[in-house]
Amino acid sequence: MKGSLDSRFPDLPAWVEAKVLAANLETLDAWIDRVIDARSWQDVFGDEV
Repeated sequence: MKGSLDSRFPDLPAWVEAKVLAANLETLDAWIDRVIDARSWQDVFGDEV
């Protein structure tokens, strides 16, 4: 997940890695689905930012 985010959005804030590492499987699955079509990292995390 983090690799996909890093390659698509090189300007990720430092807190994103901690958020990804702490996420449960259900949350990661939702984010993975979003990262495919996202135009920004904010699109991936939505209201969870």
